[in-house]
Amino acid sequence: MVIGRDSLVRLTIFLAVVALLIWYVSGHHGPFLRRYLGGEGDWGRTEQVAVPVVPAPDPPPAPDPPPDFFVEFRFERERVRSQQAEHLRELMENAKIDDTTRREAAVGWLTLTERMGQEVDAENLIRARGFADALVVLKDDAATVIVRANQLTPLEVARIADIVIRTAGVRPENISVQARP
Repeated sequence: MVIGRDSLVRLTIFLAVVALLIWYVSGHHGPFLRRYLGGEGDWGRTEQVAVPVVPAPDPPPAPDPPPDFFVEFRFERERVRSQQAEHLRELMENAKIDDTTRREAAVGWLTLTERMGQEVDAENLIRARGFADALVVLKDDAATVIVRANQLTPLEVARIADIVIRTAGVRPENISVQARP
């Protein structure tokens, strides 16, 4: 068999590439090759490698929870009632206003403070019955009650109405009871 010049050039290039590959691997991966190719290593065993620990980025801030209906309602109710009470107090203390208007302002102020007390009493009694929260709004001779619940049974509505009847003297047909989760 005769080896041609082209075959000899290809063989030389192939051997040079293999020699460069061996030189590169032994230079950069020498300990690995000596350990595993030299028979020292256990191919079934994994090698532990130190990996730098990069701390996870801080999670984005949680969005503000939606405002609680009951808290917001109470806050707004107290704000409006304070304004009404302040206005009535100014009328009572104003010396330029006639006595009839001052007496009417005093009656209005007493009625307002009495209603506020009745609302708080009824709300506390409803919560004492096991409800998470309740709002009672008294207006003239009517009452609206909002209770934190998914739904109310007829018995629960009757118990809530009974509390409002006893604390505020509102007639049963003028009481509205609603559930709000």
